[in-house]
Amino acid sequence: MKCLAYFDCAATTPVDPEVFLTMQPFFSEDFGNPGSLHALGQKAQAAVDLSRKTIADYLGVDFTNVIFMASASEANSLAVKGVVAKARTSGFEKPHLIVSKIEHRSILNLAEDLARLGEISFDYVGVDANGIVKVESLKRLLRKETVLVSVMQVNNETGVIQPIKKLARIIKEFRQEKILVKNQSRFSVSELQYPLFHTDSVQALMHLEEIKPNELGVDLMSLSSHKVYGPKGTAALVSGNLSFSKLISPYIVGGSQEFSFRSGTENVPSIVGFAKAVEVGKELHLSSQKMTENIKAQMVKKILKVFPKVVFNSPETSIPEILNASFPGYQSEDLIYAFDKEGVAVSAGSACEARALQISHVLLAMGLPKELTNSVIRFSFGRLTKKKELDYLFGALEKIFSKH
Repeated sequence: MKCLAYFDCAATTPVDPEVFLTMQPFFSEDFGNPGSLHALGQKAQAAVDLSRKTIADYLGVDFTNVIFMASASEANSLAVKGVVAKARTSGFEKPHLIVSKIEHRSILNLAEDLARLGEISFDYVGVDANGIVKVESLKRLLRKETVLVSVMQVNNETGVIQPIKKLARIIKEFRQEKILVKNQSRFSVSELQYPLFHTDSVQALMHLEEIKPNELGVDLMSLSSHKVYGPKGTAALVSGNLSFSKLISPYIVGGSQEFSFRSGTENVPSIVGFAKAVEVGKELHLSSQKMTENIKAQMVKKILKVFPKVVFNSPETSIPEILNASFPGYQSEDLIYAFDKEGVAVSAGSACEARALQISHVLLAMGLPKELTNSVIRFSFGRLTKKKELDYLFGALEKIFSKH
């Protein structure tokens, strides 16, 4: 059936019309390779440079502290692999990582793979019943060999917001302990900057006011275009105060693109679209947030009315645009098909795990029992969500749960 109501914005968003128009010339008119020296190539390079500046300025970082990637998964990979490789050159034989149990699979699977290969050791830091990282647990896990801590700013399944500033302070205090006179002999100069702090801010961009790496206290940040009404195929890894040369080793070696850290011809139309999406989004942030807060409140009220046994898994400390709910007695897969039959697109969680319909590692980490993890639906929406879509959703809810 035709999609009449789209409630899966955490998986991807439609391209904003203004973004689409801005991208168009770079497909067939200004199509030059940014590496070419002729006028057409230089025009493409100027477009990439301007886009990089737009994003850098918005995040309060230097122009050279933004590297464009093909996806946030790739940006996460560069953050982890790049830091590990750099740490090895600083004397760490077996670097130690700490990742939260509710990270995106692009972080968790990578850490597990590197550990299996014997390249790193790592620990999971747990979360409480709301999905918030246990601060004291992180303190206990930090050790001399720790080179990287990775905690996502906003979880893509529940929308829970992590206390990134608080976690950053703990990591900073651990680093400062190293430079005390009594400890200096134990560390080389290059070891003193570790551990670094990385955050996956894919679901935070355009949703939270606090997004600047230096204000948050993070060293590396991953972002994605298609989650903020930009095109697919473009993302970014951003560094804070320190230059990339001090943080990571190159990821893809080839030409000198992206300051030689991620070689390959740039996806100019998508990069231009990403920057425009950020530009448009920052102007609409406050008004769209009020709108999504209202949508979420209406949804909670309606769901409780049609299915009083519902269990909401998105805590109060979550972004307005994501509502994760369990419907005991139902299976997620059956519910997704039922909504789809009514023309409403929803999901059971991360799009990366949707086809396999795996039980959510996020909800398991929060301690949810099996009957709740098996019956989850994630509703996610945004500034382009229309009232008629909400009406379609409410109609579908009534029809699907009419027997209860």
